Amino acid sequence: MVLALAVLFFVLLRLLLLREIFLVRVVLILGLWYGIWAVLVAMDLLHKSPDLTYGSDARYYWEAALAVSSGSARWNEFAGSLYVAWQAAVILTSPSPSFLWAMFANIAVLLGTFSLQATQVKRILLSRGFSASASRTAILWLALVYANGIVVWAVVRGLKEPLIWFFLMLSATSALGWRQALAAVVLWFLRPLGSLLAFGYWVGERFAVYLLGNTKLSMAILFFIIPLMHNLLENNQLLLWFRKAFGESELREVAFAHLFLHPILGPYLSILRFVHGPGPFRSTAQLLRGDIFLESTFSGDVLIFLGSVSWWILLGYVIYLALTPSGRRRIAFSMTVFGGWLVLSLMLTVAYSFIYFGTGDTRHRASLYVLSAPLFAGLLLPLTRGGKAGKEAGPKSTL
Repeated sequence: MVLALAVLFFVLLRLLLLREIFLVRVVLILGLWYGIWAVLVAMDLLHKSPDLTYGSDARYYWEAALAVSSGSARWNEFAGSLYVAWQAAVILTSPSPSFLWAMFANIAVLLGTFSLQATQVKRILLSRGFSASASRTAILWLALVYANGIVVWAVVRGLKEPLIWFFLMLSATSALGWRQALAAVVLWFLRPLGSLLAFGYWVGERFAVYLLGNTKLSMAILFFIIPLMHNLLENNQLLLWFRKAFGESELREVAFAHLFLHPILGPYLSILRFVHGPGPFRSTAQLLRGDIFLESTFSGDVLIFLGSVSWWILLGYVIYLALTPSGRRRIAFSMTVFGGWLVLSLMLTVAYSFIYFGTGDTRHRASLYVLSAPLFAGLLLPLTRGGKAGKEAGPKSTL
């Protein structure tokens, strides 16, 4: 508990030193939203799970952290060793070894992640001539993506995703140097090959302005790069092992499974399945029948349903924009300005689509939502800057 409060204190102190009073208010409201759901989920789990975890990975990390905090094991003896060490530190600084404190610690890390991304988005927009009012609008849209039920569920479930997001944000909001190197090292211990993501933002930021300003060119690049990335992943033995161990077993239960193995169609079908899932229909079926997810609670199912609905609304808005010239201009603008986040989102989507053929865990989709949040904020901004004509705000669509 003390560690969670310390993280929250430094998040708010940093914002106050930057004189980001508006952002402080947003962080506090977002923290309250997460805190309410954490308590509801904990109450839901109280009678099902004595340790308040969802079981599976969450229980593995929690039991490992309890062993480390009691001195009966070393943190580096476990998979996800840095997350185990983090949870052990949470236990040692809390009044009791309750998993509820781990939930609150994850929320504090999430708020730190949001503050890093929000201040960077504001800085980018101001540097491009947008008004302070427009940057505040972008921060509000960013907060709405973070308030998505699936993101909330991934955080309060007590898994390592929030810590991964934080170090990705630290890497993305830093100049190429020691902080990116630190993030790469930490991510290596949190997620296999996760250190590659630490430099994904830097690559995207450098090349987006050259490649993504032209809508036709950017769509062609994205279309052809997906199967290329899949082919590169097929040469990685670690990812192939994950694919055979987890992805292929789940694929047997999918209709037209052979299409997902097709060398051309497969990558696109897997990505489509990953991006649009679990969807309102499956999450509604889970609420009514409770037979979709292996581990669930009523409050968790509600979060996933709400998150699925809000995500589909955003996807529907993107499709709507793609049908009009002005909408395609918005898309080109957002992809150019936030190209680093586009590349990070694409890397994560292709990797999980490759391993799980588009199924994956719901928490993996939460990672996509967090990394792509600036892209949606860019789509929802008015393409005007400081009262100037909208045509000056971003690149023109060539479609």
